[in-house]
Amino acid sequence: MAERTECRADRCGLGSTTPTIRQASDLQSTPMRHERSSSSISSHPSSVIWLGLALALLVSACASTRGSRSNNTQPTGPTYGQPQPYQQQNGGYPPSYSPWNAGQPQPNYGPQQQPVTQQPTPWWLSLLQVQPKSWWQSLPLPQPAPFRPVNVAALRSLVGRVPCAPTEMAPGVWVLFDCFPSPPITRAVALTQSLSGMGSHPLASGGGLTGALPLAVDHRADGSEGPVKNQQSVGACTAFSLSTAMDHAVRKMGRQEVVSPLHVWSKYGRPYMGEAGDSTVGESISVESVWPYDPVKACKLTRDSTDHCGKAYNVTPGSASTDPEIRFDQTRADASGRYKLEAYEKLSVPTNTDEIAAVLAGGDDIWLAFYVNSDAWSYKSVVNGVIPDYSAVGSSGHAVVLCGYRTVNGKRQFLIHNSWGETWGDRGYAWISEKMVQQQMRYGYKIRVTDGSGTSPPGPSQTSGCPNNQVKDSVFGTCSARCASGSAPAAGVCLPVVPGINPPPNPQQNKCPAGQAPDAMIGVCMPLCPGGSATIGGMCLPMLQQR
Repeated sequence: MAERTECRADRCGLGSTTPTIRQASDLQSTPMRHERSSSSISSHPSSVIWLGLALALLVSACASTRGSRSNNTQPTGPTYGQPQPYQQQNGGYPPSYSPWNAGQPQPNYGPQQQPVTQQPTPWWLSLLQVQPKSWWQSLPLPQPAPFRPVNVAALRSLVGRVPCAPTEMAPGVWVLFDCFPSPPITRAVALTQSLSGMGSHPLASGGGLTGALPLAVDHRADGSEGPVKNQQSVGACTAFSLSTAMDHAVRKMGRQEVVSPLHVWSKYGRPYMGEAGDSTVGESISVESVWPYDPVKACKLTRDSTDHCGKAYNVTPGSASTDPEIRFDQTRADASGRYKLEAYEKLSVPTNTDEIAAVLAGGDDIWLAFYVNSDAWSYKSVVNGVIPDYSAVGSSGHAVVLCGYRTVNGKRQFLIHNSWGETWGDRGYAWISEKMVQQQMRYGYKIRVTDGSGTSPPGPSQTSGCPNNQVKDSVFGTCSARCASGSAPAAGVCLPVVPGINPPPNPQQNKCPAGQAPDAMIGVCMPLCPGGSATIGGMCLPMLQQR
């Protein structure tokens, strides 16, 4: 009769190395029993830790074996191709157009690895695997602004009776322009110019530039422009354009979040660029998913007595202080500030269009205000995505973002990113002539934005040798994205959150002191292991080589 070796906990490895020999018939006749109940395991958190540790080692052994059978191929990384220029809806670019960085060396994204043969994932492993992401990548995409019906009859009744009456600038979008001259930002600093990848173009004392600028620049071509927003019938163009310029700065950090224009607006609530800049410099602004735009709330936040949004939405402008929901929203947004407005760099007045082109060619958007003519800027007049030349009427103004320029028949046109929705112009964008920029620009600023939540933009880490927002895998020792809990993965696996042992996901978890990282199991900050990886259950494991 066949024999089977059984290793009992009280003999093998705990006091004796002699196995017990039992007959197969004995095994068949002996009922199975549980040495420990599940309740006894849950009552001992250390058991859960060691169970998770054993699981991590098992996964690492499986991954190592699987890697050795795949002809020594390595995991693949993302592929980055040449950005394609944005194509206009009507007619495209002139033949002379080319992306400003055409012919320049492409950014170095690190060594490109060879594809790996995909292996089926066991069902039990897929239950544990969590795709590691930075916490801001896990945020839900912002939802469109809620539809708020507009009392069009009430707005039309204002035409001819009040200055700067609401005007339908896009189909169904009634816009209120700021009606009085706006002072400049008093806290702005001098412009600093750096054109990375194009050589040096210092600003000369006379306002000129040295070196040649490209014929065309379009920040849409490299995906660095954020979405086209819609302020609807509230005179909050300064907040919308400023948040749009911040969206561009966020994408230059390699992120896709959308900045909340409502949070920007809550800082000042008046349609003046100077007041907008002075009230927000040094402030951290939350993202759209934290405080989504609602024109009714924006109207209640306005502090401008000339804003007729109250008639559009049948609410009382300036009543936010007595609205408990808005007060709660603002408190939450203030506590969740994500991106900090470090500084506003002022452009030359009178306007220097070469200076503007140099800033755009250097990769930055420009936040600026125009004197406008509502007839020329109306969607009915913007043909093939071009605003016709005009004469300004009174002091009506509008704040927008410049995000590029092109050369048509030897003359420049600058690209406007507007905030009247995608039914205006060329899906929310339009070109304006260099002549109009010279004549009608009030003020222009290049903005400086940093991560206001305490974490740094992508860059090399000074402790683990990995890029920021990455840590060393606790088993393999390779750089990997953090798990949702902020801890390091173990053998490519994010360990599950165990109630009472490791904490739930927390964006602030990533903020450990220098030389420390969240433990892969318990989530608390612990000193890094000698190899630079995070601990697992308070222990440093020997590093395994991935093959």
